[in-house]
Amino acid sequence: MKPLATPLQHDLRNPLTTIQLSAQTFIYKKDMSDKMKLKLVENIIEGAKLINDMMYKIYKMSQVNNVDFTFDSIDPKPKIISIVENSKYQYEILTFSL
Repeated sequence: MKPLATPLQHDLRNPLTTIQLSAQTFIYKKDMSDKMKLKLVENIIEGAKLINDMMYKIYKMSQVNNVDFTFDSIDPKPKIISIVENSKYQYEILTFSL
């Protein structure tokens, strides 16, 4: 469970921080324009939506009982050669070869 908890904590903290800062701004800054108020409300709604989406995904993931993976054997050499060739031109290292 710990491998899930750390990224989840981080992912929840980001929208919660946005919600909290938007609400605090609403409370303490009395002379806001309507445009600014609308932006803060949109931030709160978007943050809540992100949290709701995460909670739904966690729920769906908790319903999974069995995952069946099929592994295919691949030859990585062509992909590696392609990456090296592209990098040679991108970084102007034309003397490198495999």
